[in-house]
Amino acid sequence: MGEGDPFINKARAVHEELHVWDREVLKGPVNKLKKLKRDLEKCRRGPLTDDNLVAQKELLLRIELLLEQEELVWIQRARLN
Repeated sequence: MGEGDPFINKARAVHEELHVWDREVLKGPVNKLKKLKRDLEKCRRGPLTDDNLVAQKELLLRIELLLEQEELVWIQRARLN
């Protein structure tokens, strides 16, 4: 079984697809949440302006929505099991 083996090529393709799926589907929301938290921390360390306060409220709302979505996913998983 050499490099030209279709089974090996298919296995490599599936392996790569799983890495992409893991990065985008499973870790996507976690990475979004981390980025939002970093952005919020930057806003909090910045000057206390009206624009900055609005940005903080927007970021907090987006973080809250992501956390609610994550909670719903876990509730659905619990019902399946």
